Amino acid sequence: MEYFSLLHLNREPFSNSPDPEFFFDSRQHTACLQNLELAIRLRQGLNVVLGEVGTGKTTLCRQLIRRLDDGGEKIALFLILDPEFNTPREFLAHLTALFAIPAMADDATEREIKEALKDYLFAQGVSEERIIVLIIDEGQKLPGFCLETLRELLNFETNTHKLLQTVIFAQPELRDELRNRPNFTDRISNLLTLTPFGFADTRRMIQHRLRHAGATEGQDSGLFSLPALWIIHRLSGGYPRKIVQLCSKTVLSLIIQNKTRVSVALVRACASRLPLRRRPRFSTLSKLGLPILAGLAWLLLANPWGTSPVQPDLPKRPTPAAPSTTTAAPQPDALLGALPLEAGDTLQKVITRIYGRYNPGLLAMVLGVNPAIVNPKTIRAGSPILLPTAPNLLIDQAEAYLVQVARCDSLAAANHLLSTWPADAPPLQVIPNYPLPEHERLFLLCSRQSFAEEGAAREFIEHLPPVQRDTATVVHKTTISQQQGGQASDKAAAPAPINQKENGSQATP
Repeated sequence: MEYFSLLHLNREPFSNSPDPEFFFDSRQHTACLQNLELAIRLRQGLNVVLGEVGTGKTTLCRQLIRRLDDGGEKIALFLILDPEFNTPREFLAHLTALFAIPAMADDATEREIKEALKDYLFAQGVSEERIIVLIIDEGQKLPGFCLETLRELLNFETNTHKLLQTVIFAQPELRDELRNRPNFTDRISNLLTLTPFGFADTRRMIQHRLRHAGATEGQDSGLFSLPALWIIHRLSGGYPRKIVQLCSKTVLSLIIQNKTRVSVALVRACASRLPLRRRPRFSTLSKLGLPILAGLAWLLLANPWGTSPVQPDLPKRPTPAAPSTTTAAPQPDALLGALPLEAGDTLQKVITRIYGRYNPGLLAMVLGVNPAIVNPKTIRAGSPILLPTAPNLLIDQAEAYLVQVARCDSLAAANHLLSTWPADAPPLQVIPNYPLPEHERLFLLCSRQSFAEEGAAREFIEHLPPVQRDTATVVHKTTISQQQGGQASDKAAAPAPINQKENGSQATP
């Protein structure tokens, strides 16, 4: 049995071979294909595609051949996979053999061979009205004399078009050679460059491959968690080949470990066994400043040494007796989860919604686990925002009561409810029970305002929207602390968890 059949797929989704069936038409690859095909059909001559190793040049080359090879006789395609030639005559002899030109005599000069190539191109391109296309892969291996020979062949033309259409796929090293040969560079019709994917294209490429391997509509987006997709993008640097290699390893490990979804931990474990040398390019601030700021923020907010901050000498309000409880301190590196940034949203709004407040310490903490964010004000819509746990500040406050409006079984559901919360309604805050495992985690939506007396909290409920008014309940902060520690009191009444609807409408109790 093939491993992919265990995932209900009909073929391997992450094969490293350049299969045109799995070609992902990203915006840049589609534009590149369209430019090349148009230039070839218009017989414009020379085209060059540059890209680093693993950016999809070979796959693009195969896709171009597939699109041009329509089964007719108007386009003749010729492919050179390894253009490493030792002498000009060797290159010319290879071209004559490739074009099926009758063998030349051993003592034939280079000029005579070029004349034979010229006669062939005129016969095919003018008399037969065919388009002769020469595609060269690994073009960075082309010696200088090969480029000079190609330049001479490009001089064979009619009044309206070139007789030889040439497409060179090469690594960026060819660019230096092009700078030294202006006579050759001037003949380039299209000089195109392939770059690594952004996160959105990385995510779509993985889903595209799963769909073409037979995944259902829900399976293509559910096999990899959103944080796992983000880590794959970071570790691969957005290079398609590295993405495929890492996904192949993670899917195999998923089956071996009898799991149902790829997690961040699984991706990191598989990445340690691959030569993923590329890393995303971050600014010096991202590399050095943000981790330092995150550490300082945690020291200020988490207070790991147990020392009490200086407080003003204010009279304390009497608080009702409450059962003693010990609250487990959250781990500073734990994550609440990840949220994609919605269109029109900002990082400040997300932090304010989730943590109930916004300050430089919280911003630094969030940026510390999101090193790809260089400027918090220029985050693309759809980018995932990893949200760390924040220290619980409830116990140090004098007021003892809160109004619990709802419980959500996911951070996305809590965020959705908060984002659709009426502007004129009392503000809410999210209180997670983060020490619990991810599959048991709940997010409590409580009033941002706390109360010294239970009666005042009940009056607050009357100002809630009608839908939440009937299910809201007054809770003591120690009860919430117990829920955060995973030991919810049996006496604590709470509404049922809220699930976010699939169509994105407002969650309801």
